[in-house]
Amino acid sequence: MTKIAHERIGVAEATALYEKDLFELGEMADNIRRRLHGDKSYFNINRHINPTNVCKDVCKFCAYSASRKNPNPYTMSHDDILRIVDDIVQRDIKEVHIVSAHNPDTGLQWYLDIFRKIKQRHPQLHVKALTAAEVHFLSEQYGKSYDELLDLMVENGVDSMPGGGAEIFDEGVRDYICKGKVTSDQWLEIHRKWHERGKKSNVTMLFGHVEERKHRIDHMLRIRDLQDETGGFNCFIPLVYQPENNFLNIKEFITANEILKTMAISRIVLDN
Repeated sequence: MTKIAHERIGVAEATALYEKDLFELGEMADNIRRRLHGDKSYFNINRHINPTNVCKDVCKFCAYSASRKNPNPYTMSHDDILRIVDDIVQRDIKEVHIVSAHNPDTGLQWYLDIFRKIKQRHPQLHVKALTAAEVHFLSEQYGKSYDELLDLMVENGVDSMPGGGAEIFDEGVRDYICKGKVTSDQWLEIHRKWHERGKKSNVTMLFGHVEERKHRIDHMLRIRDLQDETGGFNCFIPLVYQPENNFLNIKEFITANEILKTMAISRIVLDN
């Protein structure tokens, strides 16, 4: 416990933390949090906008994209999006978060145009947009490099990137839950390149489905490695898998004890 409180831990030690009592683990995580960050907490108020749910990919965990589980496809117009943005600015919301499905019909220029329109109308609004999965999709769709796409995003007003599409970095798990989507190496490469432009991003982890504890630890350690290299991640967002209305067919929901342990361990492992 003394080492964990003051030194960086590796795979074996991080995995072993799952065997500890939840309250002991929570106290360890909180002590580290207080040592690194004091009593400060951070939040922002933003508005998520999902312009379309039409997607070429079929991720088994997804309850959002149009399918026989959700047979209601839609695509918003620029005017629809701008009406929402105008409304949130009136309510003093500081950030708009634009992420979407991989719709072949909403092209690259469609996205660049809406980002630019938002910035022209509301230059003070922080635009967080396009996951690494979307960047990879657009790269394949238009034959553009990641560098070219990221430069276009910056030029058209994107301030930061969300952390979606990371899921679990283990490729065996990815092949089962989201085959054909951006790989873990590609996801990390896109965020590395984004950080090299002096921009910030978030990072997520989807857990509580078919992954094992070792896969979560591997995911955290790969995040930690990139953060050591770039310092570009704002925050880590652990997302609990929701079993309803998708194709994974997992009947049992992850326990609250396991969720809290995973969150505590992430605070211990992600010391940077």
